[in-house]
Amino acid sequence: MYSTNEEKEIASIIVSCITSYGQNGIPLNEIQEEFEFLCGYPIPYKKFGCESVKSFLITLPHIYILKDEFNNDIVIEQSPKSTHIKNMIKKQKPRTKENLIIH
Repeated sequence: MYSTNEEKEIASIIVSCITSYGQNGIPLNEIQEEFEFLCGYPIPYKKFGCESVKSFLITLPHIYILKDEFNNDIVIEQSPKSTHIKNMIKKQKPRTKENLIIH
């Protein structure tokens, strides 16, 4: 799992970055900027003995790096909890103008 509470906290922030970017993940080349925007400091991957952000991310549970159709690295999060939430959202009724009108 996580070697320290700090690593767990960093992973949680990374998951927030991925989630806020959208359901299709976040490009690897943008996650550092997104993390720094949220926290005010870059992902401290060297502190955990890694040579790059990518090498750090692949050590985290439920974080995966995939290739998109243009061969770009995309960071996604796939945990049982997030999968459950995504499935619940898919089952919701679509929003219509009638649903939004307040009577």
